[in-house]
Amino acid sequence: MYRVKRAIIMAAGKGERMHPVTETTPKPLIPVNGKRMIDTVIEALHENGITEIYIVTGFLKEQFEVLTSKYAGVRLIENPFYETCNNISSLYAAREHLEDCMILDGDQIIYNPSILAPEFERSGYNAVWTDEETSEWLMTVEDDIVVSCSRTGGSCGWQLYSISRWSAEDGRLLRRHLELEFEERGNRQIYWDDVALFCHPEEYRLGIKPMQKSDVIEIDSLEELAAADATYAAYANAPDQSDSPGNDFRKIDPATTVYPFAAIFALCLFFIIDPAGSTNALSVIRGFLGNEMGTYYLAVGLGVLAVSLWVSFSEIGQITLGKPGEKPQYPFFAWGAMVFTCGLAADILFYSFCEWISYALEPHIAEMGSIQDWASTYPLFHWGFIPWSFYAMLAACFGFMLHVRKRTKQKYSEACRPILGDKTDRWQGKVIDILAVIALIAGTATTFSVATPLLSLALTTLLGIPGSKFMTIAILAVICLVYTIAVLKGIEGVSWLANACMALFGLLLGYVLIFGGQPVYIIETGFSALGNMMQNFIGLSTWTDALRTTNFPQNWTIFFWAYWMVWAVASPFFMGSISRGRTVKQVILGTYIFGVASTLISFIILGNYGLGLQMHGAMDVLGFFESSGGDLYATVIEVIKTLPLWRIVLVILVTSMIAFYATSFDSITLVASQYSYRELQEGQEASRKMKLFWALLLIMLPIALIFSEGSMNNLQTVSIIAAFPIGMVIMLIIASFIKDAKAYINE
Repeated sequence: MYRVKRAIIMAAGKGERMHPVTETTPKPLIPVNGKRMIDTVIEALHENGITEIYIVTGFLKEQFEVLTSKYAGVRLIENPFYETCNNISSLYAAREHLEDCMILDGDQIIYNPSILAPEFERSGYNAVWTDEETSEWLMTVEDDIVVSCSRTGGSCGWQLYSISRWSAEDGRLLRRHLELEFEERGNRQIYWDDVALFCHPEEYRLGIKPMQKSDVIEIDSLEELAAADATYAAYANAPDQSDSPGNDFRKIDPATTVYPFAAIFALCLFFIIDPAGSTNALSVIRGFLGNEMGTYYLAVGLGVLAVSLWVSFSEIGQITLGKPGEKPQYPFFAWGAMVFTCGLAADILFYSFCEWISYALEPHIAEMGSIQDWASTYPLFHWGFIPWSFYAMLAACFGFMLHVRKRTKQKYSEACRPILGDKTDRWQGKVIDILAVIALIAGTATTFSVATPLLSLALTTLLGIPGSKFMTIAILAVICLVYTIAVLKGIEGVSWLANACMALFGLLLGYVLIFGGQPVYIIETGFSALGNMMQNFIGLSTWTDALRTTNFPQNWTIFFWAYWMVWAVASPFFMGSISRGRTVKQVILGTYIFGVASTLISFIILGNYGLGLQMHGAMDVLGFFESSGGDLYATVIEVIKTLPLWRIVLVILVTSMIAFYATSFDSITLVASQYSYRELQEGQEASRKMKLFWALLLIMLPIALIFSEGSMNNLQTVSIIAAFPIGMVIMLIIASFIKDAKAYINE
């Protein structure tokens, strides 16, 4: 028989589900029927002769000081991690007192003090037998030993309550395991109960201490609080205030909102005030990274692709992003449509028409062979497997973080926690998050510079009116309206818009292939280009042009890898969030199947249509491009005019690009909104006001930069420069994921 000598009361949390009652009062200090909840706990402990009591505090910790003067033996322990970690951090803070200890929560009401009796035969939890279905943790007990526990509940089992006893031996073991999980493995978003019940269950032989359901009440929500004390009924029946500016303001993380925006604003101001100086400075930095550090970008690209394939076919690939055996949240087509459209879909559509033109005029193509062979191959390489590997691999990493580890900090830095440990919560993590959001804002603003002029020219051609900056602003406003409506409807609005995009996209590709007059040429050139790319893939991926004869890899391959790295800040996070229920392997290979295939089909059909006009002499595309002063947008319009019913094609093109832009930006808005909070629970979305803030912010910056072309180009250079440290963070995230996934498998 063992005997409890001390107690640890967990009281550090904020009690988010009981706002607004807990805005100014810690949850355990809330009075229920005239007595604070924690008082019922302390008095029941004293009644059982347990007077050595440690209260772990965090949120509004100073309010607990009154308990030290009211009750003998009460001492306070501060949890410095309470804002960023789950309650494992509270027990970690009190780990020196785990021997012969009772651990219990301070936000429960003890009606029967005998349930805290100090005598016990085996370490374990107080529990109540239930025949009915429950969503609470449910233990299966055989021969007085806990043999399993379900986090998702069930029926006909022992419901776990937040009262447990630990012998001296088990207390020492629990301390070792706490330090292992919290310090070495970085498992800071788990419950402390996970340590014994799920991380190391084979090393404990836990029992239970039966009690009645009426002996204690655990209060977790306003509804439960109102049920226990009618004076709180008004709070329980009040409308949801989660969207109120005050609530949002307290939850906002300035490191991912104010600081990055201020940095971008300052940069843009610098570009406008000193355009020549800023351009020269950025050109020097970009030139250095491209010329001196080009191998770094190429190695990161090829390395991420290789690791993604290894992970897919390793035991890590079998991990389900969610509960083991859980079904995918979205059907494959709906999921794939969101995967393809959440990134650079509008840019893909634009470059599909014209990228071959840029390659055809490159001296390096003449060195390689014919325009026919290589102007059709390089677009597939630059928009194919390596760029999409950034998305695929990081989507798996973020999906694991969100759906398996259930991290509440939905930030770039949080994915690095398994390696960075508590440095994630210090300046190192802040730097990563600030860098990520700067890249997100700059990349989002500059992507409009790529394809928006084509939209503007297509509309002016259709309407027969001259183009202007105000036409471009009107287009941006329409895009903003579409994606704002979709994003305010949440993920379902995004899914609907993505499906609509894919329908328009398929219609455009089908029309060009069937009615463009060259289906055989398009298919055969595409098939040959695929073979050419695969046959030369390693050489293309590693060629650095060390003698700088043409600077082709610096101008193209390295540029594209950097461009995709910047976009890897937002898109993969969104992809991971919609991948619940899929295995790691399904996420990675599904991204390649849907994302890469859709991209390559676009380049093969649209690009080879224009190339076919050139090669068959139906139109001198290259001649028109050069005579127009290198105007790719005008050239694309002229190519489209060779199609039958070309005005209808332009209408489809304009509609598709607006839809693609809207889908990309509504997914980015969702991610940016989630980045803005200090923490969010799994499945919890940002408030509508926060979504609206980002929806407007992401469109206002490119509108402002329309009036300063040099600033737009400079901001694009900033985003490419930002890819250098982002590449390091990507490698850190992948290494952290592999470490954490292996630990999960061992668990």
